[in-house]
Amino acid sequence: MKKIWDKIFLKKEKKKQEIREENRFNVFLEQTEDKLNQKTIIDTKQKHNGDPILEFKNVYKYFGANNKICAVNNLSFTLYDNENVALIGANGAGKTTTVEMLAGITNQSKGEINYLFDYTINFQEKIGIQFQDSAYPNGLKVKHIIKFIVDVYKVDINDAEIEQMITAFGLKEFYNRKAKSLSGGQQQRLNILLALIHKPKIVILDELSTGLDISVRTKIIDFIIHYCKFFNIQILLISHNMDEVELITDRIMIMQKGQLKVDLRKKDVIKKYGSIQKLAEKYI
Repeated sequence: MKKIWDKIFLKKEKKKQEIREENRFNVFLEQTEDKLNQKTIIDTKQKHNGDPILEFKNVYKYFGANNKICAVNNLSFTLYDNENVALIGANGAGKTTTVEMLAGITNQSKGEINYLFDYTINFQEKIGIQFQDSAYPNGLKVKHIIKFIVDVYKVDINDAEIEQMITAFGLKEFYNRKAKSLSGGQQQRLNILLALIHKPKIVILDELSTGLDISVRTKIIDFIIHYCKFFNIQILLISHNMDEVELITDRIMIMQKGQLKVDLRKKDVIKKYGSIQKLAEKYI
């Protein structure tokens, strides 16, 4: 008899657990729907401190059979001189696809992307990009990879400047080591250096501080800010770290499901919401 009652009890408990899980999932769906229904906030009258350097005009990107998946949906924005921008959003919001179109890694399906800065042969020579993941060839040392980038971009840089950069990024002791043998954080530092060394007009930094030790993170971010300001390099930062966003950027753009949902100056975000974190909680 006890076994029968145990089975009945377990069945009831399982049913209760299923109801609890369903309720939690429904709450999650409601919260997600609330975020998606948040009012779009795009300040079209923002004052910018420089000339436009890049424009997205009604850009779409489709994937899949018969273009059923719309990863980027009617995206329009302009980047300016003397302005660092954060592009943030949940996973799947369209950030990576947007960056890949900007960098010429993939082409848009519709719309215009206009590069308004000066370049010699191709706009890509003035784009620096640091992704989180890198696959360095077997056998190549850090110094070989840096030299390769310098030669490809025909960078006007001397040995003393290169030494300053590898020292700033904490790579001096690894200069003669194979790049593939570096730890994740060491490779991240190398990735950032390679994105900056040719002094691009726009540098895209993707989850900049991922893998970086706390002891070097502040120094590297401080160096990036000053280096980019000195050489007039504009940063497009993709990050989930709102402290990092607040420290580096002047303008906040948030994407949802391929669309631009928020585009505000950082000072206006803080004035209206108190912090970037609180704004992010509403939209991400």
